[in-house]
Amino acid sequence: MYNEKQKQRYLETLVDSTRKWYENIFETSQTIENFYDKDLYDFTEQQGLTFFSLLNSSSVESLGSICSRIISYVDWALSQNLVYDGVNHFRQITKEERDKCLSIKKMDKYLTEEELNKIVASIPDYTDKFLVLAPWYSIGSRIKEELLYVSDRDIKGLTLTLRDENFNPTREIQIDQNYKDIITIATNMYISLEDSRNKTLIGDFAWKTRSNGNSDLSVAARMNGKFSRLTQKYAKKYGFVLNYNVVRFSAMLHHVKKLAIIKNKSCKEIVFSDDIFDIFDLYQFRTTLPNNKRQAVFWYKFKLYLE
Repeated sequence: MYNEKQKQRYLETLVDSTRKWYENIFETSQTIENFYDKDLYDFTEQQGLTFFSLLNSSSVESLGSICSRIISYVDWALSQNLVYDGVNHFRQITKEERDKCLSIKKMDKYLTEEELNKIVASIPDYTDKFLVLAPWYSIGSRIKEELLYVSDRDIKGLTLTLRDENFNPTREIQIDQNYKDIITIATNMYISLEDSRNKTLIGDFAWKTRSNGNSDLSVAARMNGKFSRLTQKYAKKYGFVLNYNVVRFSAMLHHVKKLAIIKNKSCKEIVFSDDIFDIFDLYQFRTTLPNNKRQAVFWYKFKLYLE
């Protein structure tokens, strides 16, 4: 612990639970304190930001809590006339500056529409294109079996009717011309089975599967396996991971930002307005929670991507 005598003086003023938290921070900070040869309470604003970056934190709340605790420590040092220039520089660090210190590598990386389309364009197989884009259009958000029974026969204009495992219509969603074309090509593609001499159209649906829907593996398990393989082949080189929720949440963020522009409001205003519920319901976001809790949970989870 750097400057242990003064830090122990401060720790003696704290209750046990708080003291343990500070001990952990002081153990972490000693490397950079030794580097600068000064205590945290003498750090400049830039040195404070460097320290936050080295914490490799991926949580806005965690980093904010650390900053708040250090501010209290420096305030104590000021009261003891220990601070060299008499200024608590951690108080001068803005939230925007602090958030830039978050570890992007540890944060979920969501895709813009342009980024997703770039990945999809690099995928040669149309059934794979269909699957990667399915969460963007909310297919499978209510029941994953919706993924199995998408066909160009159920498209009228740009309205797609989704079906359950009994082929009963469940709901209608809006798609664009590009996705309509992908579904049409995927539905009408033929694939060869290892045990068949002839090319066989499996199920007459966009997602081709050798099991034709009859598999010991769940739809979710097959989907996750496919997303994993597609990540390795097509998305990893761009720095992205493909899975159902990454694409689904990317779409939700896209719609919130788009609606904020249309309504001339901030993204936070959209999230805490009634406008958000159509997006929540389309993508089945936390449907068991009361609406106000859904809004709070969504903002807590995604505010860094929307501010």
